[in-house]
Amino acid sequence: MTGLLDRFKQDRLELDEQRAERLQAPAWQGYVVEVRPPRGHSVSDITSVLRTLRAPRTKWLGLKNTSAYIVFEIIRDSRGLRFQYAVPTKTVERELRSQLHTVIPNASFHEGTSGLPVIPERAVAGGLVSTGRQSWYPLYTDHTQPVMNGVAASLHDDAMQDTSFVIQIVARPVATDAVRSWYRSRRTGMHITYLNKEKEQLWGRRSPTPLERRKAQAVETKMRAPLWQASIRCITVSYPTNEALPARFYESVAGFSRMENDQTGQFLRPKPVQTWREASLYGFAQAVADRQFNGWSRWWYATSPELGALLTPPNIRQDNISAARA
Repeated sequence: MTGLLDRFKQDRLELDEQRAERLQAPAWQGYVVEVRPPRGHSVSDITSVLRTLRAPRTKWLGLKNTSAYIVFEIIRDSRGLRFQYAVPTKTVERELRSQLHTVIPNASFHEGTSGLPVIPERAVAGGLVSTGRQSWYPLYTDHTQPVMNGVAASLHDDAMQDTSFVIQIVARPVATDAVRSWYRSRRTGMHITYLNKEKEQLWGRRSPTPLERRKAQAVETKMRAPLWQASIRCITVSYPTNEALPARFYESVAGFSRMENDQTGQFLRPKPVQTWREASLYGFAQAVADRQFNGWSRWWYATSPELGALLTPPNIRQDNISAARA
């Protein structure tokens, strides 16, 4: 029934001049750094950078998380394919540049851009990518090459012409009060207990399998680690007559399939944004432009290694990627 109703929902929004101008000039107050890695740079994910930048903050006795957002974006427009980080303060920006110099030697840094690559009379569509299982199951992180290689490869010049993209990963540290921490620990603890206990079957009881024990250990290890709230969002921009516009979302995020973990069954699942009202679709585009959750996140728990695997720039050689000059 849900699939039938989805056919009547809106999956794109044609922009008028006022809305296009609003998305070009978002309500973002912060600093944006474009990173241009050298071609074929040695791979070193940015997990250590995230651990340095992680600074949980709360107010109202811990009831409200006021931690700063860290944003990574892949932008494809007429200028090519660009990679940039957005942070809230100049101090964090300086620290980010310093740490990135360490993990990506010889990279060059430039002032980044804000806003979506839109103009009037173009249409926007989009979607979100979240975990396919409960996010306490860890994703695969032991990569020899950046996960973003696959994402960047799907956005080369010959693919999906006349379409612009913004793939955005927004993250902020988990910083919650004791009640929420207790509730999260209780839920995961019950699941770990279930995985480790004997199971009732028609022919009697059986001991937990080695795979169930490994899953329980993986869940326990993840939920004891410092966590982030993470959200992956995508905006696609093209002509209103482009019937393939919603499908472009699936093509652009296919590279995230490398995060699938065979041991835990965890994976990243794309879901297009389909709404009954134009205002809701416009609200999603605004949230991406403003680099805020704003109710459009489908956020999930991520460890620093999981987030580091997603936020490491690609190192492939590709014509539309701006690389650092030798």
